[in-house]
Amino acid sequence: MKNTIQILHIGSGYNKGGGGSKVLKDTVKLLQNECINYLIAADCEDTNFTKKIKGWNHYRGISKVINLLFSIKQYRQITRWTQDKQFNVIHVQNYLASLSPSVLYFLKKQKKKGVRLIYTVHEYGGICANSCLYNYSKQEVCEKCIGSSFKLRAAFVNCDRRGRIYSVLKGIRAFIYYNLLGIKDLFDKVICVSEFQKDLYLKDGYSPEKLTVVQNPISEDFFLDQIPEKKKQILFYGRISPEKNVELLLRAFAELIRDEKLSDYKLIIVGDGESFYKRTLEKLTENLGIQNNVFWKKSMPQNEIAQLISESMLTVQPAKLYETFGLTVVESLLAGTPCLASYIGAVGETAKQFGGYVFTANNRDTLIEAAKTILNNYPEEFDSFLEKRQYILSDIRKANSAYKDRLMEIYGNSK
Repeated sequence: MKNTIQILHIGSGYNKGGGGSKVLKDTVKLLQNECINYLIAADCEDTNFTKKIKGWNHYRGISKVINLLFSIKQYRQITRWTQDKQFNVIHVQNYLASLSPSVLYFLKKQKKKGVRLIYTVHEYGGICANSCLYNYSKQEVCEKCIGSSFKLRAAFVNCDRRGRIYSVLKGIRAFIYYNLLGIKDLFDKVICVSEFQKDLYLKDGYSPEKLTVVQNPISEDFFLDQIPEKKKQILFYGRISPEKNVELLLRAFAELIRDEKLSDYKLIIVGDGESFYKRTLEKLTENLGIQNNVFWKKSMPQNEIAQLISESMLTVQPAKLYETFGLTVVESLLAGTPCLASYIGAVGETAKQFGGYVFTANNRDTLIEAAKTILNNYPEEFDSFLEKRQYILSDIRKANSAYKDRLMEIYGNSK
């Protein structure tokens, strides 16, 4: 009888959606026959393998500030719940969303006991105080913290989406987990989800021996075997916020439908987000004269969005910040529709691998040119896409098995 590895998975936002949370869930599912899995997560519902803890963002006023910087309550909850358990490995994913540096302090104590520590980075929190390499006040990509010994810059630069106070707090928090708790040296292995992401961590000074690239497991929840007849519509789905660059898509769409062949196309935008920004976008559609061609929908269940993807001719993801993987490209492929994505961050890497198209980031002309080429030659482009999709689906299934095997290897050979 083989020895079963006992894994403690730590994450946040487990039931709130997002790529990192989805990968955490899929990882536990894939390992269920290989390991004894335990899960501690903030912002989640209890299951038979889950311990729910309260995220710092659930507090108010000064309590919120204290719990953001160092949550004694999170530390005590985790310590109390794990005191009678013996773990071989602790695997951390999607860390920064709701967990405080106190969790890293807990991990530091576990490492002294000989527990192997693994960190899958779904953002850039290991190298950026704002965790996304994006300055929201300037609405631009920012790499200024990469390579610096002290990550306090965010305290002096207004880069957080919520304003200067949060920027200061994030700078202080970054100082705690970079300089006081030593996040660079804490983990035995740091798993990046793309080569692009790994290169940035190397640039920041992470040891090459600690870094490895393991592609995310791909859930087939979006897979549709029967693709319905296509409608003359283009789809965006995701968070409605400035960095997702829906404004660029609207301006490009206004030009696109001036083409006589494309004049009856619709643009469907699905998602929730900042209400003020959405109202600004709705006003823009009126100014562009396209309000009758643009349709807004709230976030919807996964099966409904998959159906909407499959009915569309094209999905577009025009983000202007560094994505770490680009899961929407893969979801679009599974549902049977090609995705046109901005070539920024790791998305170009993902699009090439999963049958997508790319355009120059934040460039309206290249977006229009690429969309016109695809839509005006759709029968040929779609046939080519379907042919590639068949082979890619086979590769996805092989890769999921390889993901599990690679994780087991990392768990057993972390140092």
